[in-house]
Amino acid sequence: MEFPLIQASDLRNLRQELTAAGLFERRQGLTTLKLAFFLTVAFALLALHMVLPLWGTVLVLPVTAFFFCATAMIGHEGGHRSFSTS
Repeated sequence: MEFPLIQASDLRNLRQELTAAGLFERRQGLTTLKLAFFLTVAFALLALHMVLPLWGTVLVLPVTAFFFCATAMIGHEGGHRSFSTS
């Protein structure tokens, strides 16, 4: 099975299409709002873990992990300056 080589012009065209579609626009306000929401929910769930019995904590743990992971990914993207120039 042979794979065609990708040319630089193909990548340029793809970048232009994605830029025209608005995929590289920075939405700092929306991302900051998402981050605040995820942090609020994550720490509320963390507080919930403190009052739940062990079986309840085990049940809520995947949801908590999701919110902490989503927060970490926004922070990671912030490190690449993908949603803000500062």
